[in-house]
Amino acid sequence: MKIKANYYLTVLYRLFTVLILYFLCRLLFYWLNKDIFLTIHASDWPSILKGGLRFDIAAMFYFNALVIVMMMLPLPANWRTSRKYKGATRLIFFICNGLAILLNCIDFVYYRFTLRRTTVAVLSEFKNEQNITGLITSFFVDYWYVVLIFILLIWLMVFLYDRVQQK
Repeated sequence: MKIKANYYLTVLYRLFTVLILYFLCRLLFYWLNKDIFLTIHASDWPSILKGGLRFDIAAMFYFNALVIVMMMLPLPANWRTSRKYKGATRLIFFICNGLAILLNCIDFVYYRFTLRRTTVAVLSEFKNEQNITGLITSFFVDYWYVVLIFILLIWLMVFLYDRVQQK
């Protein structure tokens, strides 16, 4: 069932879904790497979640800056509701947030080897690699469950995005 909502509520809903997805990524990251974080206790979780939320809000604004600008531009209503404009906004939303989710999923595995999250520095680590295709293929085979998690998160993003539409 699709819900019709005010334009600005629709924008807020979609940004909130991004925060939910980032939160799920944070939980999955911990769950898949919990053997590394043996010193974390239940009493540590409130501060971890608070810091994580602050980080996720910043990441949400970075990854969605273009989408937010597109959705908040004071355009005539017929532009904003046109099929092409809504389609472009939707596509950019999925590409930007799909990239963010992909980076989170890569971190599920990458962190185990480097004990740090993925940054731009990872590109320099692989810049002289001759067999990048083989490495990617090996990643898909060895960490098939991360690929499955990524696909499920992308499906959830599309599903949640489509649940609310503007009036």
